[in-house]
Amino acid sequence: MIFLVLFCHFIEKMYASWQDDVITRYLYYFIYLFHMPVFIFISGYFSKKNDSERYYKNTIGNCLIPYILFNFIYCLIGSRGDIWGSLLGFTYPQWTLWFLLSLFLWRVLIKPVSMIKGAFYLSILLSLYVGFTKLGGFLALARTFSFLPYFLAGYLLPEQYVEKVRSMKKIYACFAFALAVVSLLVIQKLGVGISALYMSVPYNGMSGIASIGMRLLILLTGFLCIGGFISIISEKHSIVSIIGKNSILIYLVHSGIIRAIMKISAIKINNGLVSIAFAAVFSVAVCLLFGNEPITRAYRFIIGRISNVLLKRE
Repeated sequence: MIFLVLFCHFIEKMYASWQDDVITRYLYYFIYLFHMPVFIFISGYFSKKNDSERYYKNTIGNCLIPYILFNFIYCLIGSRGDIWGSLLGFTYPQWTLWFLLSLFLWRVLIKPVSMIKGAFYLSILLSLYVGFTKLGGFLALARTFSFLPYFLAGYLLPEQYVEKVRSMKKIYACFAFALAVVSLLVIQKLGVGISALYMSVPYNGMSGIASIGMRLLILLTGFLCIGGFISIISEKHSIVSIIGKNSILIYLVHSGIIRAIMKISAIKINNGLVSIAFAAVFSVAVCLLFGNEPITRAYRFIIGRISNVLLKRE
């Protein structure tokens, strides 16, 4: 999933005409139908593993502090040194950093929310309602509430049910992804903009009922693909396992690397297949460079020291 995040972000920024190219447009839309839903579901699933007394302190140290630090750095770079403006910029996440702020909010809210009867169904209704509001990018609230059903499902789903899905025949995964392709074709046929998959802006261009129907289709497709991925993921440990475990630093730095490439590179990508090839090479390289144990240990050491300075000792 972290590879696909990097892959799409590279294409989005480095190939200006990706939406006009059939191959890159269909590939980009297809990936966006499932990669963040799976990522968010996994985050919710592993959040229930942490029931220690240090839960909230760990959440602040692992999510909020890195968010504030990296958002400040990216704001500072974008504003060419406006320190005060960059400090105040934490209310609007810089590009990819919305996920870290949303993750912090999900983990803070998940315990009280999960105690409410019918919490999952209420989260679906909330996700549908948010599309009628103008929350936008402020504190990543639009995406936080829109994607909440995936996180809540991961948190609430008992482990035995996950094992049942894992034991299902692989043909069901093929069926799930075939339905995702159908959803992709419907979205493309109706001319739905990519913002519908970002879930960060209000519904537009369709009637209220049609917009709700489209978001329900997107949510359902995401859940189908989550089931498909659970059923095909191997239990064997490999380099992929290591990168997945250490994906946080990859997520934090890759947008800065892409921006640096855009600043210093004279290369203009104007071909869909070339952009896909470059995106794949870039994504593999960044995953290997920043998803290894030594680099991640160094990152955790630095963030741990900052957390110790800012947070009270127990």
